[in-house]
Amino acid sequence: MGPMPIKTSEDWEMNNDTGAWEELLIKSLASGKAMICDSGDLNKAIDHIHRLLMDASLLLEDGSFATCTFLAITALEETAKVHVGMYRNGSEDSRRSKDPLYSHRDKHRLAAAPAIPLGSRLGQAIGNARVDEFMEMARTGDLVKLREECLYLSSENARISAPLESIDLTLARDILLFCIEAFDDALVGYTNYSFEVSNKTDALFGTVSETQ
Repeated sequence: MGPMPIKTSEDWEMNNDTGAWEELLIKSLASGKAMICDSGDLNKAIDHIHRLLMDASLLLEDGSFATCTFLAITALEETAKVHVGMYRNGSEDSRRSKDPLYSHRDKHRLAAAPAIPLGSRLGQAIGNARVDEFMEMARTGDLVKLREECLYLSSENARISAPLESIDLTLARDILLFCIEAFDDALVGYTNYSFEVSNKTDALFGTVSETQ
């Protein structure tokens, strides 16, 4: 597996969001040893993420919108972990409490790379404003809150609220499309096998985008 450098501010116009993303990226790279050491490991990780996205799409089709959203966000987290994990250069592993790749919020921030809004496909499917909304949710920690809303009952004013009441089809579909796009941007191109999987996730993107 040949090296493919992660894009930085030399590739995108510098702004506060990009600068914060780069700072977190640098910290993450130094926080442990490489997680992915060869193409076989990477292909195995790609299969894992692809399966999560496929399972999320089946749940979307079945009307289980909250669980679909949870699996999609999990795929987003795994995408960040694998992408950054390939380039880790630390001499030893940090404690999990100090490692960004063991933080839901930090993995969301890493996955929301500055390149995602630059492509046209996602914006055409869900709207540029929606893309910006999800990028902001990843940066501020609101995606962590959404992840929790997918799993747990909540109580407010002495009334119980279930995940199925707060996660609808549109939100689940749009989040899944966002996570497919993040996977494609981050991991497709490193191995020949990644292109094979990309053909499948491209087809999945088309199918999910037509879900009403």
